[in-house]
Amino acid sequence: MKYAPVIVAAISSLCISCPTPILANETTPSTTVVEASQPTTSTQDQSQYTAPNNVEKEVPDENKQGTSIDFGFFGKADIQPNDIEAGKNLSDISKYFGSFGDEKADDLVVKGDLSIAKSGEDAYDTQDQDTYQVEKNSTYNLKADLDVSQITNTINGMSKMVYHSNDAYVNHLETGMRATFSMDKDLEGTFYIPSSEAEMNEHYQLVSTDGKPLIYKINYQKSTFTPNKVTIIMDLDLSKMTALANAYSSADASHKQIYGEGNTIENFNHTEDEYGVAYQTSVFGNLKSLINNSAQSMAMFIKDIVINDAHRATDDAKVRNGSFYGNLTGYFKAQAGSWLKKPVSFVWGAMHKVEGKDSTQKEGDHSISLTVHVKDEPNQPEQPNQPEQQTAAAQTPNQVASQQVQNQGVQTGVEDGLVSPAIAMMAASAGIMTLLKKRKDQE
Repeated sequence: MKYAPVIVAAISSLCISCPTPILANETTPSTTVVEASQPTTSTQDQSQYTAPNNVEKEVPDENKQGTSIDFGFFGKADIQPNDIEAGKNLSDISKYFGSFGDEKADDLVVKGDLSIAKSGEDAYDTQDQDTYQVEKNSTYNLKADLDVSQITNTINGMSKMVYHSNDAYVNHLETGMRATFSMDKDLEGTFYIPSSEAEMNEHYQLVSTDGKPLIYKINYQKSTFTPNKVTIIMDLDLSKMTALANAYSSADASHKQIYGEGNTIENFNHTEDEYGVAYQTSVFGNLKSLINNSAQSMAMFIKDIVINDAHRATDDAKVRNGSFYGNLTGYFKAQAGSWLKKPVSFVWGAMHKVEGKDSTQKEGDHSISLTVHVKDEPNQPEQPNQPEQQTAAAQTPNQVASQQVQNQGVQTGVEDGLVSPAIAMMAASAGIMTLLKKRKDQE
């Protein structure tokens, strides 16, 4: 078992990727709002709740799909979408995972799905495979459902490979996640561009959807917002984790619990001088417990997106399509082991859930996308103009007189039907005399 330290480290890395971003003020009862910032008393106090995040450097491909595990010279595994399509087990991809190799590759890769609703409405079209009809020049909310339980599956599976894995030391942890959302060239619209942190928090939210606490939060200062693409960076955030039992088998009386009020907040980052005390809590068993007890499913909301039009032609000349694209990528990197502490890393990228893939997606396309369509309304037939009044030649003397009375009423501000009988009789007589005179002249 001389490889145990390395394997343990690798396991740890996958765990960290499990945590889920949250947004909230949407409907689910278990959803919780993530605040834009947490009050802290000092920089040092804040640092214990997080860890370094260099996701843009460590995961340069924001469109990555699949899971990569790196044990250095001890072994590697790189799960690709085609491995899942082929129904492979982990052992079919790499032989270095022992009994854990029986795990399905499909159970080790993060999944996601996009859905949409008109701004102000709560009915998202989750798992609807038909394209969604939108109205021109209207605002909509986008929802990304993310299942990160596959990372937990990986952590738990790898722990089976190592004797006393709970007691393996973990240090120098780095972790972070990145979510990207964009429109293709056929979708004409604009993401909301916030001008303050309050607007960022209102329009870009991360929420837990299974009632468990989130251990990641949006870093609004590192995130970017443009009309056609937004990039959301998420940091480790341990401030919401509830108390957990210390998994270290030799923990002393003062370290029986971690996280929660009054307990050690373990972020797996320590100096060499802290090794003796840190070993009480900075172990793989506690990292595994943290991941298992954090949110396994989450949702991200992107609100008030303006959709102006769509331009991709379809079989119906009156219907045009356009698409949104999203993805979640992340990484974990640490040193782990009981004696020899070796660097390990995990990198992951989400794939589209089988349920909810648009009918327009081609076979083999695993991108997390949502296609909407604009439908031109049929032109309404023009109604023939109706003459407002008959010509004098086609009217009877009484009709001519009545029309003159109505005209006089309008001109003098008198409402129709309220002209006095005397005026009506006078106007009628004048009208009859005028018509008789015209006829006599014509004779």
